Amino acid sequence: MTQEIWSALGASLTQTHFPIVLLGSLLQLVFLKGARFPRRRILLLFLAHLVFVACSLANSWNPLLSAQTFTLPAQITGYAVLASLFTHLLFEKFLPRLGPRPPLIMQDLFFGALMLFVGYLTASAAGFNLSALVPTSAVLTAVLGLALQDTLGNFISGLTLQMDHSLQVGDWIRIDGVEGRVSEIRWRYLALETRNWETVILPNSLLMKNKVMVLGKRRDQPQQWRRWVYFQVDYRYSPYLVIDAASKMLQRDLSFLPSVATEPAPNCILMGYEMGYAKYAVRYWLKDLSIDDPTDHEVRTRLYFALQRAGISMALPVQTLFINQRSEADASQEWEKELMQRIAALRQLELFRSLTEEELELLAPKLMPAPFGRGEVLTHQGAEGHWLYMIQSGSVSVRVQNDAGHIREVNQLHAGDFFGEMSLLTGAQRTATIVAVNDVFCYQLDKQTFQEIIQHRPDLTEYLADVLVLRQSQYKKVKKEMALNNTEEPPESRANLMERISHFFGLSPFK
Repeated sequence: MTQEIWSALGASLTQTHFPIVLLGSLLQLVFLKGARFPRRRILLLFLAHLVFVACSLANSWNPLLSAQTFTLPAQITGYAVLASLFTHLLFEKFLPRLGPRPPLIMQDLFFGALMLFVGYLTASAAGFNLSALVPTSAVLTAVLGLALQDTLGNFISGLTLQMDHSLQVGDWIRIDGVEGRVSEIRWRYLALETRNWETVILPNSLLMKNKVMVLGKRRDQPQQWRRWVYFQVDYRYSPYLVIDAASKMLQRDLSFLPSVATEPAPNCILMGYEMGYAKYAVRYWLKDLSIDDPTDHEVRTRLYFALQRAGISMALPVQTLFINQRSEADASQEWEKELMQRIAALRQLELFRSLTEEELELLAPKLMPAPFGRGEVLTHQGAEGHWLYMIQSGSVSVRVQNDAGHIREVNQLHAGDFFGEMSLLTGAQRTATIVAVNDVFCYQLDKQTFQEIIQHRPDLTEYLADVLVLRQSQYKKVKKEMALNNTEEPPESRANLMERISHFFGLSPFK
């Protein structure tokens, strides 16, 4: 009796092809390790196969129904498991090695065609005559085609989109006022992720019937999208002056805006004349389309400080009426207050502590205010500029770049510190890049003004030479630590620096 049960069990398992399904599934799962495939669908198909196998075993011991009642469904569900695993093994492991990854919809089509073929062979082998279903299927197809024409339209549209590669996952598109990144293209819909953390489901037929704008995409070019930052300036300022101030900001800060492309280079143009102001635009190319507003914010902030440094103010509404009722006495009083603040700031600097009150009063009116925003570059390493910067508020980072391109922060300067003395005193190129850590307010002292001070106080030359020797030794020490070799350059002597300062300012050489 036991032998008969085991014989029936083996025969039933063989008829349902359970051993083949189990062995084939295990082998394909080994090859699919680490790949992406729908585990839930495969698990459901395998559970259905187990249910039909169990029913077939029970029917073999107590045959209430035909032998094909459960055997044929067990075979078809088992082959469905194998076909699904084979499809994903082919599309996820082998085909990507030959070229671009095929669209997901191709996997579904391949799986469906494979199941039709396997189902036809299995049913024919079981003795079913499928030719009689052809007339019925034609009528059924016509009925379903009319009932599901929208669904079929989405299916065909999705197939077309994926076959011609007009849209791909990762593209940024705009359609019907909705803008976002394509995250998925399926046979029925396209999923669009917006910058507001929303997912918009668009039927494929909608994409085929409407105009779709693909942002930042051009054949054989990197993905980058041109942005416009508009601003208005009063007519009193020359367009050349405004554009020059904006262009200098773009050139100086471009390396500190990683989302802005270097090619094509950003620029500033005059857009037109409106009622009461001239309209300008800064144009730049955005590389990361997900951070459009934050990058616009950075450009606007740096543009604001650049215009402030150039003495250019934004345009005010034309309806605004300004009535200046200040007397000359009030204006003089405000200017005296400003001078006292400048003199107090000069006294804080060790560089000018030896100056007399008269000399400070001579120097203070010639200082030029220079505000900078957080992250702005005050000066570049290797640039030329005959200015001395005196920090009144805020902090700056001093950074040095070696020949290998490595950048290191050497120091941080704060209120009361000064920098740029090497370029101001000797005409040498800037030895470091200075970046604003936060909002910074400086005074600029140019060569001409400083020359007047040195001519009155030649002893400052000796003091400044001592400062240059100290700072030069610190700079060369850092440069040696960052260099790829161990060569050591001796610091320039104090006497040589004094001679260079005297020559640069046209003074008599020191004996």
